Amino acid sequence: MLSANGHGARTRDLEVADARIQKILAQPYTIVIRAARQELVARVEVYPARLSDRQRAVLAGMVEFGNRPSGLLEIRRSWFVKFNKPVYYQPREFHDFLRGARAIVIPKGASPPFLKDLRDFLRRIQTSEPRVVAVCMHCLRSDRLTVLTKRNAVKVSEKEVACLTCAQAELKLELKSLGVNLSQGMLRQLQFQVAKIRSVQRVIEALMPGFDPTRNPDLTLFDRIEAVGVESTRQVGDLPLPESFKSLLAEAGYERLLPVQELAVRAGLLSGESLLVVSSTSSGKTLIGELAGVPRAMKGRKMIYLSPLVALTNEKYELFRRRYRKLGLKTGIKVGMSRLDVGNEGRPIVDTDISRADIICATYEALDLIFRSQETEALGDIGTVIVDEIQNLADPERGPELDGLLVRLKHHAPRAQILALSATVGSPKKLAKELGLRLVNYTGRPVPLERHLVFARSDEEKRRIIRRLVVDEFRTVSSSG
Repeated sequence: MLSANGHGARTRDLEVADARIQKILAQPYTIVIRAARQELVARVEVYPARLSDRQRAVLAGMVEFGNRPSGLLEIRRSWFVKFNKPVYYQPREFHDFLRGARAIVIPKGASPPFLKDLRDFLRRIQTSEPRVVAVCMHCLRSDRLTVLTKRNAVKVSEKEVACLTCAQAELKLELKSLGVNLSQGMLRQLQFQVAKIRSVQRVIEALMPGFDPTRNPDLTLFDRIEAVGVESTRQVGDLPLPESFKSLLAEAGYERLLPVQELAVRAGLLSGESLLVVSSTSSGKTLIGELAGVPRAMKGRKMIYLSPLVALTNEKYELFRRRYRKLGLKTGIKVGMSRLDVGNEGRPIVDTDISRADIICATYEALDLIFRSQETEALGDIGTVIVDEIQNLADPERGPELDGLLVRLKHHAPRAQILALSATVGSPKKLAKELGLRLVNYTGRPVPLERHLVFARSDEEKRRIIRRLVVDEFRTVSSSG
């Protein structure tokens, strides 16, 4: 070791610094060699042998190289800095430090410009083979080291990759530059998306106007509620139903009951028991009503399907009309208007003559109007009433109307089987008791449910996104019914 003034005098401070350096180098270590500002100069950093993300060097210094007359690279001057003092070492001593390293790492993107000669030099002094590896340049600029791997690499721009921590920090800077202010919870969700998708740019894309969530579902996925394993259920062909009806269901792909359908059958569905069926979306609730109502409709007792939404009512009308005309059944629709224009989303909805229909699809309001207008002759002999979205009883606007409608239905058709359906009821036992219905409550789900977080900058954009999501999802048919 040389003193700071180069004359060989050892001061007490330098002795203390050298002792500390020697103690560090007595432990297993990794050396990182990267570019410095001066020509033929490299920065040398010492890290523990086992590297971790965003690690700080335990020791740092510089090496000045020169060329022999033969052109070979050699060390001219070298030092480590400890306690803010440079401690200089003879070239042979520094050779020993380099040879003692478990590994020598050269950061890709920050390698010395004389890398080829440096490799040759390290080979001549017989160090371990240097590895040029990708590192996080954001970390490197703050004197930290993170070697990038598939585990921690995140794309922050077209040409730059960083570690996850730096990428999440870059996300915050991008949001600030865009003027986007988010709650801590929302920010954490976006940072989670960065960790999952491995791209800051793609996460920012989800915040831009015109973003289409239907084409980029991975950017908006919040979580996924997995399907629950189904219990053993009976085959549809074993049910006490008309053979023609069972054949039609088989053609439509219904071979075995889903769990909630099995529970409904056990609760007396096919023997006329009125039920409140609570189960998740896409669990097969509507078919429960069909299993009870269609056989009666085939015998002249009408099946009525009620929904609060015109679009849902029209959807079931089209489904029942196509499916059950093969059984000779006529399906009618009543949405409260003689002709409802649905804009560009589909064909106009036209009310039909329900007096000639075996199956009637109607909105709450439309059927309520029939009762208020005393035109109940058109309803004929009602055998089954399916009330979809029964949770609307709790709605301050629709609740009283629906409650009154149910009272009138029970008075008009006391022998009719009532099947109330819902995916969300706060107190199902209490509601079933109030309505005088037997409860069928199934908490599992036959298909997984994805929840997505989509950003909208205005109510208009929110409506546009919802419309696009609904139209896209409507094209997806669940294999579970």
